[in-house]
Amino acid sequence: MSFQLILAGLTALLSTVTGWGFLGNQNQADPKETLQPQEAVRETQPSSAAATGDQNAEILPVEKEVLALVNQEREKHGLKPLQLDAAVSKAADMKSKDMRDHHYFDHQSPTYGSPFEMMKQQGIDFKAAGENIAAGQKTAEEVMDGWMNSEGHRANILNPDFTHIGIGYVQGGDYGTYWTQLFIQK
Repeated sequence: MSFQLILAGLTALLSTVTGWGFLGNQNQADPKETLQPQEAVRETQPSSAAATGDQNAEILPVEKEVLALVNQEREKHGLKPLQLDAAVSKAADMKSKDMRDHHYFDHQSPTYGSPFEMMKQQGIDFKAAGENIAAGQKTAEEVMDGWMNSEGHRANILNPDFTHIGIGYVQGGDYGTYWTQLFIQK
């Protein structure tokens, strides 16, 4: 059973409750553009070089699996693979931990604000950005299946403008697992 709530304005929030877990997608658009519910952030100011952090930062095997599955989907659609960015992965991991530790499931963090505010607080510059979140899925395949079968999540994964990704996965909390994908265009 699936329930969807779409809020449009400067931000669009798509949360889907399914029988096996929760999914959420958020993108933000410049107010000068025509807004679509799954439109990515468009920054009006020039972007400076992004802080990428340690590119050799540790990534969990399940996060590597999500990255491989994302890039397989992009390849099927003739898109370039996304590059894993250590700073963006750190932010995605922080978001997953924040949801677990503060017992919420939402794009708007009580600790960091929106995903876009959070990335800026971490020194991550971007021209466009998006976020997918999920909770309760036990495997990379299960979470990717859910995201690919949801229009908004699929749009982020297959957005040709995005160049880099960060992936965060944690266990525990109310739903057992929390997943975050942060996408950026540098």
